[in-house]
Amino acid sequence: MLNRRLKELEGERKDVTEEIADEIVDLLLESSPSKKSDVIERKLLGDIVKLEQRVFSLENRVEKFIKNFKISAVESERHISETSEELTKENEQNIMNLQAQMDELRATMIRLSSRIKKIAPE
Repeated sequence: MLNRRLKELEGERKDVTEEIADEIVDLLLESSPSKKSDVIERKLLGDIVKLEQRVFSLENRVEKFIKNFKISAVESERHISETSEELTKENEQNIMNLQAQMDELRATMIRLSSRIKKIAPE
């Protein structure tokens, strides 16, 4: 389940990056040098640089999120494993205690049966 969620997150990151890249290409194709002045071209370049910085920042955030998610997943699996081991040991101990109690009851029943046979008239 955790690995599937990690793959989904990585896929979403790739999708967002591809969408942004497509938008940049569309903007560049729409703005031909004959129609735009130097001021508009500089503004577009500035916007592209800002957009690249945002994409880089978002990618870093997603990578950190994925790393934290992986760490949490490993820690959760470790905790589950430890808890499972503890419960298994506890269950084994309870089974051994119940077995001992059953043995005691069996022995007591045998003793009682023997006494009743001695007391009861034939």
